Amino acid sequence: MGESADIIRFEGHLDSEQIDRLLMSLEDKLQGRVLPLITKKRIYSASVECLDNIFKHADVEDIPQKHYEQYPSLYRLSQIEGIYRLEVSNVILNTEVGMIREKLEQLNGLDREGINQLFKDTISQTDGLSDKGGAGLGLIVLAKTTHQPIRYHFKPIGKGHSYFTLIIYIE
Repeated sequence: MGESADIIRFEGHLDSEQIDRLLMSLEDKLQGRVLPLITKKRIYSASVECLDNIFKHADVEDIPQKHYEQYPSLYRLSQIEGIYRLEVSNVILNTEVGMIREKLEQLNGLDREGINQLFKDTISQTDGLSDKGGAGLGLIVLAKTTHQPIRYHFKPIGKGHSYFTLIIYIE
């Protein structure tokens, strides 16, 4: 594979205004590229989900400032030889690691039909909704967006927290 070229990269605190600016910038940058419309829509949709997940789930209030500075929220879209790589990272509670890992392993083990069925089943249920969101619906949308396994890792930091990184590829 060739060298990666960043299209957009942001590190720091994400609020709703910053998300709006990033999405407007992304839209402008995608308009300037010769891409099939479906690819543009997949990149945009995945970016919305990723930024929304960081905004809703990053646990930045309870971590020491030095950890927040060392492990800021990250949104990065890059391109490598026609393949788009979306990487996001944020601090989460260690108590969430197992649930997220389980959901990602489940999604990575499903075929297209299985992911689509899980999506239908999840949106038809309301009892699985958390106070922060929709029962992992964002991860399911990401799995629908990419045709490759979702890559991820957790790096323990400080007491009770991990730095969660999620990477998806869009062709």
